[in-house]
Amino acid sequence: MTVRDLVLPTVLEQPYVRWLGIDAIRGEAPELRVSLPYREDNSNLGGTLHGGVLASLVIIAARAAAVQAMAGARDADVQLVGLTVQYLGAVSRQDVEARAQVLRTGRNLCFIGVEVLDGSGQRVTQAQATLRVAAEVAAESCDPPRDEVIVPAAEREPSGIARMITRMGFISRLGIGIDLMAEGEAALRLPWRSELSDGRGRHHDGALAALFDTTGAMSAFAMGNASGMKAVTPALHLAVLGDSRGQGLHGYARTLWQRDELYVCEVRICASDGSVCARGDLIYRIT
Repeated sequence: MTVRDLVLPTVLEQPYVRWLGIDAIRGEAPELRVSLPYREDNSNLGGTLHGGVLASLVIIAARAAAVQAMAGARDADVQLVGLTVQYLGAVSRQDVEARAQVLRTGRNLCFIGVEVLDGSGQRVTQAQATLRVAAEVAAESCDPPRDEVIVPAAEREPSGIARMITRMGFISRLGIGIDLMAEGEAALRLPWRSELSDGRGRHHDGALAALFDTTGAMSAFAMGNASGMKAVTPALHLAVLGDSRGQGLHGYARTLWQRDELYVCEVRICASDGSVCARGDLIYRIT
């Protein structure tokens, strides 16, 4: 059985993976390679690839490597448990390739290292992902934590900058709306759409990570004291606590600390019923 035969049904045929534009997967253990051609609508203003796209590529490559490593897991449920991403450089108007290596496997956990290279072969992202691979969707042993921080529709008064941001590139394509950007806090929403799913009735982990990255970034901009508009995410870390179960997602973030151009932001992602799907932190830089 080839890598494509093993991985394609579990990873490449997921709606979000097709929607993102992944066009090739190749390689054998210990390294698997996943390619993403440049698309303007996967970018920010100016053609720089959105950090959420790079995080999505990391997750997709990690999923593929995990499925390949857990031989016989063709129809298994593969879920992200934790993700750490370091963004080493910006990617502007280039194809990118993720290279994933299995660091270790357990009974149902896979630890994957992933690097992303730009079209010139320069490493632009370094990441580690922890995934659960199981024969069926895991039953939760306890109710996920809940969060009441969801901005009611009647209170939505997006600012001019929020309206501008939601019309830009990947954020517009993803369908993110901004409900709040003020005093270092941000509240965003991502409606449920089947093309953003993993094919099992929940948002793909990549879509969740893209909302996570964007929400943290907006809380940094919401401080209102940036000296410029050139911005990047140097690093993020998130833990996945649950899934959306076909509901919309809501992101909430606040800036905990700032020194000069650096911002440390706390982020959490909730389903529409208030159950927390992910939480973690993000470092943002605005110059």
